[in-house]
This record gives sequence, structure tokens and C-alpha cells, in this order.
Amino acid sequence: MPEVMAAGTVLGGLWSSILHMPVIAVILLIAGVLLLGAEIFSPGFGLTGALGLACLFGAIVFTAQSVTEGLILTLLLLAAAGIVLAIVLTAASRGKLKIILRETSGTGTNPAAAPYADSLGKTGIAVTVLRPAGAAEIDGKRLDVVTQGEYLEAGTPVEVLRVEGNRIVVRKIGGLQSAGE
Repeated sequence: MPEVMAAGTVLGGLWSSILHMPVIAVILLIAGVLLLGAEIFSPGFGLTGALGLACLFGAIVFTAQSVTEGLILTLLLLAAAGIVLAIVLTAASRGKLKIILRETSGTGTNPAAAPYADSLGKTGIAVTVLRPAGAAEIDGKRLDVVTQGEYLEAGTPVEVLRVEGNRIVVRKIGGLQSAGE
């Protein structure tokens, strides 16, 4: 019982466990931890995280001597990962880690919409059938446009209602449309 009370018993027990693991399991454990650490601080598709998890699972497979022991080690691994994730997200939300983008681009406008922003309120003619998407000629330029759900024939006069990024929304000029139009 005195060894349980001694300082460093947990680390000593962990070190003892690592020393008794097969070499391949130790390599997979270290590689898994490093890959998961890299995933936390690098944006990407999650490939490094998936490889890290696979390495940790491989370390469990090589270390566990029974299915029950493997399940217990897996649960401990998931609990540890959850604790680390909670710590990282808490630190990031308090501004201690710069992994969450808080600043905006500054202007508040979409540069991709700049070529179409001047089309707002202008009129033109539907070049193709708009059902509801199609093409219209506005200011001598053929543009991809969309209606608010209406079906418009080619040749129908249209007006630009709004520009949402690269999406140009038009409506028929000349009053309200009936449900059949």
C-alpha cells in the first residue's frame, strides 16, 4: 500500500506500462500522439488526425491481451482525447490559442460580387428561358441570373432585384405576376 501513496506513482506506473509494451506499440503510440497534435494546430482535411487515431488504435491492438482490456484501453483513450479537446477549445475560446479566426476581412463586402454590384436596379432581357435559372442580357453583357422561383420565357424584360455574391436575382418588369406565369 505505501507505493500507492508515494509521489510519482502514476507516472511511474505509466512508464512501467510503456516499458512492458511491444516496441511497435510504443512507436504507434508516439506517432499517434504526434499526429493528433499536428492535426489540432494545422488546418486540413483531417488526414493527420485519422492517421493518428489509426496509430493509437494499432497501439491498443498490439498492447491489449484480451478484448476486455482492449475495450478498456479504447475507452481510456477516448476519455483522454475528450479532455484534451475540451482544454484546447476552452483555451481557444478565451483567446489563449489562435486557432479560431475572429477577424473579418475588414470591408464587409465580397470582392467576387464587385463586377455585378453595379447591375442592381438595371433592366435587361431574358436571353434564355428562366426556370428559374438562366441567362439575361443586362447592359450589353450576358449574365447568369435566377428568378425568385418564377418561370419566365426568353425575351421577357427583367430587372435586377439584388446581387448576392455572384448570384444575380431578377424579376419580370411590369407588375405582379400570376401563379401561372
